[in-house]
Amino acid sequence: MKSTALAAAALDDKLFATNDIRTQYGEMTELRIRPKNSILGEKVKTVFRKGAKLWRDNTCIDIYEDTCGLSPDRIRVITDDGCSSNIGRTGGEQEISLGEGCETVANAAHELGHALGFYHTQSRHDRFEYITVNFQNIYPEHQVEFLSRTSNTNYNYGLPLDFGSIMLYDANA
Repeated sequence: MKSTALAAAALDDKLFATNDIRTQYGEMTELRIRPKNSILGEKVKTVFRKGAKLWRDNTCIDIYEDTCGLSPDRIRVITDDGCSSNIGRTGGEQEISLGEGCETVANAAHELGHALGFYHTQSRHDRFEYITVNFQNIYPEHQVEFLSRTSNTNYNYGLPLDFGSIMLYDANA
C-alpha cells in the first residue's frame, strides 16, 4: 500500500483540492470501489474502472474493487440522472452517478475526483487571474457549479491553474 498523503496527488497532478486533504484523511490513500449494482451496464462498469485506473496510475491513491463488500467506506456506482458525486469522503457507502450521457472515462474520473475531495478547477479562489466566467451564458440552475471558493476552502499549493485538469469544465460547458 502506498502511504503518501492524498495531498501529494494534488501536487503531482496539479489538481484542485478543497483544502489540505492531509488534515481530513491523514495518511488514508486507499479507496475501495464496489460497483455492486447488478443493473449497471458493462459500458458504465468499463468506463468507471478506466477512470479509477487514471487516478491509480497517476497518483498515490490505491483504488480497487471491493468484491467481498467488507469495506465500511466505499463508492457505489449508480446510473441516476446525470453525472454527480458528493465532494469529499462522506463515510459508509457513497454514490457516484454516471447516468445517461455520462458514460465516459473523463466523466468517471471527474466524478471520482469529487469523491476524493476536489472541487471544480474553475471554482478556485484565484481563478480571476486565469479565466473569465460569463454567468450570462450559464443556465441559472447551473451557475452554482461556477461559484468561486475562498482561500479558506481552497488551498492550491501555490500552483497555477491547470488548464488540462480533469476537474476543469471546458469552454463550452
